[in-house]
Amino acid sequence: MRRQFILSLALLALGLPRSARPVSCPVLAPRPISEAQAAFLQSDYGRAAGLYSQALRQNPNDPELVAGSLEVLLKQQRIPEADDLISKAIGSNPQSVILQTALGLVQYREGKPWLTAKTSEAALSLDPCYPRLHLLNMYLRRLNSMYKDADTELRTAHLLDPSDQAIRRYWLRTLPLKSRIAEVEGYLASPTGADPDELRHMRLYLNRLRKIASQPHKACQLASNEVTTDIRFAPIMRDATRIRAFGLDVKLNNHNARLQIDTGASGLLVSRSVAQSLSRPVWRSSRRAKFAASAAATRNPLIPLLWTRSRSVRWSFGIAR
Repeated sequence: MRRQFILSLALLALGLPRSARPVSCPVLAPRPISEAQAAFLQSDYGRAAGLYSQALRQNPNDPELVAGSLEVLLKQQRIPEADDLISKAIGSNPQSVILQTALGLVQYREGKPWLTAKTSEAALSLDPCYPRLHLLNMYLRRLNSMYKDADTELRTAHLLDPSDQAIRRYWLRTLPLKSRIAEVEGYLASPTGADPDELRHMRLYLNRLRKIASQPHKACQLASNEVTTDIRFAPIMRDATRIRAFGLDVKLNNHNARLQIDTGASGLLVSRSVAQSLSRPVWRSSRRAKFAASAAATRNPLIPLLWTRSRSVRWSFGIAR
């Protein structure tokens, strides 16, 4: 029996509220794969490209063949050829959600996310149940630091097509630690279409997860029992009349400091003067501090980057499992 679930989508392109368009979407079951798809999953991109080209000569207007060929071309970094292929295909079939999504992915790889967003809206109006469309939307949400929305798009994509390896590559990172280790091990042991660099990073990720799992559990304790609170934003001035950004007035080691708010930040980056007031050592050598240089660090007191040599130093705060 085919599984379905109700998907409520904010169809921004149609200007409809979230509750106005509940959609019943089918959950795709595992399906037979073609010879070209098998070659791709084995990371044999050259053979896969040849097989897709042969199939497209026989069926040039098949959206799935076009999308599969594009996936191979993008893996091979052949972006101009991918752009040429999708431009010709979508000209003859602009109402295909598969082709619209493929176009959005090519635009994204070309560094044109503003075009990707428009293409994504067009695809969403055609079929909000297409799994790869939600994967594309995840890329866009992450690019804009909208991590909760990105997580929703990713989970939706996986619900719609649990066997899609491109979706699985990101979804497995949402699992609890023990399940994540098992899923990463399974991913590395199966044909997924990943290139050597992706596999290398996944192996490094697995080693890091195993190391975390081997360490004793570290409990965290909240400093306050408050559930909610209001904190006044403090202006950070560019000059006497213009506000550059907003921040929070805080105490670090009982010293007053004003930190700029950055929604994409992880950890704390403080100025040299604040670091010195905290009686912390300020390293003069990046080799000793093991920090990564960032020119932006001289402009933003609170960003997810590290400073090395002149004006700031960073401490990271995290929760262990």
